Amino acid sequence: MSIVMLFIKAYAAFSSIIAFSIIFDMPKNLLKYATLVGVLSWIIYSYLLYIKVDIVLQAFITGLVVAAMSHILARTLKAPVTMFLVPGILPLVPGGPIYRSVYYFINDNSNLGNMYFTQTLQIAGAIAMAIFIMDSVFRQTRRYSKRQRYEDKKRS
Repeated sequence: MSIVMLFIKAYAAFSSIIAFSIIFDMPKNLLKYATLVGVLSWIIYSYLLYIKVDIVLQAFITGLVVAAMSHILARTLKAPVTMFLVPGILPLVPGGPIYRSVYYFINDNSNLGNMYFTQTLQIAGAIAMAIFIMDSVFRQTRRYSKRQRYEDKKRS
């Protein structure tokens, strides 16, 4: 992939994420951070594609990174995690495979339709699993830190 094509795709990702965020009434002060998460998501996903990682693993790894960035920004900026998570996973949505599965089902090629439909479900499951794992990690660390503060107060 040429560097020009990379910049064109990065700009397209940026434009679509910022438009999506504006349409869904994202607060203006969070818009640049949410867009940053989305563009970084696309860059990581593209890099994993470039080094030929399996498409389901691409979605899982990128989903982990997006969920971690979303939690960190949410705590830093005191905003809901979903403000960063939704624009962040937007580039990961398996639009191509779901389109191909419907296309092949309509054209009576159920073998390819089933293959793409299964791939779509695997990608969606990988994204959901990554978000769940990272949410659980941050929830456990928050519980641990609260417990530590409580025990420190108790000792004082």
